[in-house]
Amino acid sequence: MQWLYSQKLVLPVLESFSSGTPSSDRVGDETTALTKLWVLADSLEMPRLQNVTLQAINDLSVKSNAIVTKIYSWIYENTASGSLLRRHTIANLATFNIYQFTVDTYQYPHELLVEFGLYMLKREKGLEKKELAISDYLVKED
Repeated sequence: MQWLYSQKLVLPVLESFSSGTPSSDRVGDETTALTKLWVLADSLEMPRLQNVTLQAINDLSVKSNAIVTKIYSWIYENTASGSLLRRHTIANLATFNIYQFTVDTYQYPHELLVEFGLYMLKREKGLEKKELAISDYLVKED
């Protein structure tokens, strides 16, 4: 609701990084809530909210130096093929798993694994950026 009035997301978990690193559960819960908000904003055709939300997801990932993989199945069940959230998820996964990729911790959706493999092949050939640029995953606003 706060976004509707102020066009800003205030996330206490992001602000708490100044006083130390919040728990991984807190980061995970916030990332999950933001992911669901992105999908809601997509269905309501609110590109500015999608962009603010994706920026917050990205900021949480960068500040915590971690990704929340437990939400991947939900993302793939609730977004269309080629969605910007899926594309960001793949690029973020590639950014954090440059040297090692393990599947044993969580169940990764089959489609995600295929997209990840294709992304890595394209990246190796120079067709994808090696560094994640959030601007590549933002929805065009009118």
